[in-house]
This record gives sequence, C-alpha cells and structure tokens, in this order.
Amino acid sequence: MKVSQLAVLVTAALACKAALAADINVVSTVAVQAALERIQPQFEHQTGHHLHIEYGSSSALKRQMTDGKPFDVTLLTRDLVDDLVKQGKVAKGTTAGVGKTGMGIAVRAGAPRPDISSRESLQKTLLSATGIAYPRDGQSGIVAQHVFDALGITNEIKPRVHVDPRPAGALLAVGEGHATVAFAALSEIAANFAVELAGPLPGDLQTYVEFSVGSAPAARDPGACQAFIAFLRAPEARRQLRIAGLETE
Repeated sequence: MKVSQLAVLVTAALACKAALAADINVVSTVAVQAALERIQPQFEHQTGHHLHIEYGSSSALKRQMTDGKPFDVTLLTRDLVDDLVKQGKVAKGTTAGVGKTGMGIAVRAGAPRPDISSRESLQKTLLSATGIAYPRDGQSGIVAQHVFDALGITNEIKPRVHVDPRPAGALLAVGEGHATVAFAALSEIAANFAVELAGPLPGDLQTYVEFSVGSAPAARDPGACQAFIAFLRAPEARRQLRIAGLETE
C-alpha cells in the first residue's frame, strides 16, 4: 500500500471516529473527583467521546437535578441515585455500583496527627480542637453530627464547629487554617495535598458511603453514556478508583 493511500485511510478513520464522538455531560460528587480525573483521559482516548464533568456535593447536585438541571450521566451516593430513579430523573436499568469509601479525620499537611484510634481518643481530640470543620451539604456533615451525638459532646464543641458551604469545604477550611480538624470521606482526604489523614473513624462510629452511576432518560447519546458507565466498571478504572481511596467490588 502506498503512503498516500495509507494517509487517506488514516484520515478517513479519524474522521469517522470524530463523527461518532459524543459530548457527555457528567454531574459528579467531589468524593470521586481524583479518580475521574485519572479515568477521563483514558476513556476519551479509547472512545473518542468527550466528558464535561461538573463536581459538587451529592446532596446539592441531587437537588439541582430534581429541579430540572440537565445532565447525561450522574455519579452520586447510591441512595440519591436510587431516589433519582424513583423520580424518573435517572433511567431504570442504567445504574451501576462504582465503589465505596469510609469517613475519616483530616489535619493540615505537616501538622501533628492526633490519635483517633478509639472512641475515647477521638473524643479527646475533638474536645481539644480549636476548630472542627464539616461541609454544609453531603454525607460528611451527617456523619459528623452523628459522631458528636454518640460521643455526647455536641453542646461542648458547638462554638468551635465550622460548617463550610463549599464542596469539599471542610478540607479547604483546614488547609486555610480556619479549622484544625475536618470530617471528610477517605477518598477526598487522599486527593487533597493540603491535608493529611489523621485516621479513619474508629469502630462503630465508622460509616461507609456507596456510590452509583446512572444516565438520564433524555441523555443525548445513550450509547456513549453506557460506554462510560461500562468503562467505570472495567479493571483499569477500578484500579484508579482504588488508588483514589475507594473500595471496589
């Protein structure tokens, strides 16, 4: 085959791939941002599709989608995705589990790591902290309030609690010096270089959050959306999820 003929075939193949490429709008929790940032270029290279990803807290994004926010694929906590299916916002039969993560306590990078290996040591750490951050929206805030109640310290620490409205705001607050410790998903802590993990929540105070993905009934290219969902279940994507601090099936 002549070089000129080969060039024509390559050009035609690239043109065909471009013609079949789709733009996929993804709405995702920040808890899996580090993994998706690794997975995105691999998926786009292999398929030719383009991902446009918006990150935020699961509960805030879910409210927006309930109110009519357009999207093609969403990746949120499992319970919120299931609720979106019931509302008809996510198409039945398109959902799949992605992974899960536990909750932990973060401190500023380079700061001493307090002992939180038991209920007693965690209680001591929280009572001595000059600022305790958790996000206004999302599972971390719910877990933090449960821990405070379980340890019987809700009233004592109330003046030192910092509720941050930003996605992953609790970690930002610690990194900025507005709080000394923060409640966050282990996957979020692992992805933020401004903070370090003091440790996972101990014993029966630990809570695991599961994540699911699904596509909208009105997705612009259902085939491309399902290709992305299937890619998230593939071995390489699962490896990237584990590197980012998530446990996979």
